Amino acid sequence: MFFFGSDLDQNNDPLVGNGSEENHCHLIVSTKKMLRFMDENLDPDYPSIFHIDSTYKITKNGFPLVVLAEIDFIVFYENLCQIAKKLNIRFRPSYICQDGSDSMRNAAKTVFGEKIEILMCFFHVKNNVRKSKLISRDQLPVIFEDINKMHETKSESEFSSRKKFSKWKRNKFDKFADYFEKEWIRGHFSNWQIFNTPPGYSSSNSIIESFNRTVKTSFTLKKRLSVLKSLEMLENKCKFYCNLNTKLNNDPKVKKKLIDKAHLFGEKCYKKVKEDLYQVKVDRVKYLVDISDLSFQCVDYFIIFFCINSN
Repeated sequence: MFFFGSDLDQNNDPLVGNGSEENHCHLIVSTKKMLRFMDENLDPDYPSIFHIDSTYKITKNGFPLVVLAEIDFIVFYENLCQIAKKLNIRFRPSYICQDGSDSMRNAAKTVFGEKIEILMCFFHVKNNVRKSKLISRDQLPVIFEDINKMHETKSESEFSSRKKFSKWKRNKFDKFADYFEKEWIRGHFSNWQIFNTPPGYSSSNSIIESFNRTVKTSFTLKKRLSVLKSLEMLENKCKFYCNLNTKLNNDPKVKKKLIDKAHLFGEKCYKKVKEDLYQVKVDRVKYLVDISDLSFQCVDYFIIFFCINSN
């Protein structure tokens, strides 16, 4: 165990605070091995994206594992940068994917500067739409289908053409249309479309949500623990993941379903536009396939960094 980012008393013991409103207590439970997963040098050819999420139902007191006040997030980010520097870890995220927390966003801008791109987790966009209760349950699937089409756009112009405000207002969803435009189009958290991230990067924190779920199902058995027991649980969780031979891999994961789908296009007629550049028509939509740098214009490429038309 080691401490960082805290003041020391006269005996050189860390001052961690008592948890009061005036004297917050900040604890980060991790290991050197887990911290090294943040290192950009693991693959400097790719921009880095940092996912952050909170989970609450762990302690009896209801303390979140990532706290809410803006000053707390500043402390979190500043000390994460500090320990990364001490361990020679290059931690300069190009993107931060988060929920719609203004405190979290403002802290990231304060620590990393205005150039940091804040991405809105698409899972939380849909979750907030559900919580707004402006749409009845039986109408939600239709609305989500529209939002999914807006999410899977490859450019700002395509996104503009797929906005559904007129359709929603024709169907008497005026209040919802106004809410959606204000919160998710004109607000701070409007970057939830796939064209805002490099191809193959996740635009959702669902991977973190799943990770948090394992804490509750495998480590706490969905019981709330005392603060001390929670720390012991997190220590055990860190040991567990450190003993796993986990390796980071930036290669796209291609499912068999996509490979099978690619074979269906094997008989399609490709039109050569110029050297190394081909045009393929799928479902009345024309895509360009550049075989020189393996870049494509289809949705699959933007989402999973793989295009079935390239086979």
